[in-house]
Amino acid sequence: MRNIWLLGVIVSLVLVISGCVTENNGVAYKEKILGTWISEASVNQSENAIFTFYSNNTVSLTVHLNESVGKQTTYVFWFNYTIDEKTLKMDIKGKTEVLDYTFSDNYNKLTLIEEDSGAETVLFKIQDNGF
Repeated sequence: MRNIWLLGVIVSLVLVISGCVTENNGVAYKEKILGTWISEASVNQSENAIFTFYSNNTVSLTVHLNESVGKQTTYVFWFNYTIDEKTLKMDIKGKTEVLDYTFSDNYNKLTLIEEDSGAETVLFKIQDNGF
């Protein structure tokens, strides 16, 4: 009986250490966020912000700005992220931005809530890649 208990403890430790802890439905938190997302504010406007989350814990933010007629400027920012069952943390210029998050619409809509201000950002998945 002691061997079964010990085996259970070892298996649990291996799962936690390897990062394979998943939600109740069996989908890892990180797997849900991988891919390309566009901000809700971008959908019907000339400016847009696109986030691409990669499996190596990096994220790119591409911002397209229409500064004047016929002139568009694109900015690309790179930073690191971590995700767990409650928060998404992004390291931006030496500062860690902590965001609560919820998925909806079959994991195609992501709502980010800033812990400090409570401001919400809604993102829609536009590409689901195994980055």
